[in-house]
Amino acid sequence: MWKYFAALMAVTLFFALPSVAAAPSYDRSTEITLSGSVLYAGEGPLGVYVIMKDRLEANGQVNEVMVHLAPRQVLSEGGLEIVAGDKIRVIGSRTNWNGSEIILAREVSKQGVTVALRERK
Repeated sequence: MWKYFAALMAVTLFFALPSVAAAPSYDRSTEITLSGSVLYAGEGPLGVYVIMKDRLEANGQVNEVMVHLAPRQVLSEGGLEIVAGDKIRVIGSRTNWNGSEIILAREVSKQGVTVALRERK
C-alpha cells in the first residue's frame, strides 16, 4: 500500500509542476495494446490520464503504467467515464514525455463502448 501511495504522490507532483516539454506526438511504430484494471484516474496537462496494472511480475509486484487518454469532454461525448476499478482496453503509443515513459492512447474501450481519441497517423 505504501508503494502505491508513493507512486500516486509522485504522479500528483509530476502534474502539479508546469510542463517543461511540448506535448508528445503519436508514433504508430511504437503502438501497443493494453488491457487491465485502472488503479487511479485523474486530470493533467494532457487531459484525463490513468494508472493501470500492466501485468503481475514473477515476484507478485504490479507493474504500473501511465496512460494519457484525452480531455474529459472527448470521453464524455463518447459516453465513457473512467474511474479507479474499471477494466479497460487501450491501444496507444509508447513514448517519453518530461522524462517519463507513458502511453499516449489512440483508442480506449470499456464494457463494449469504444472511443477513438486520436487519428492513427
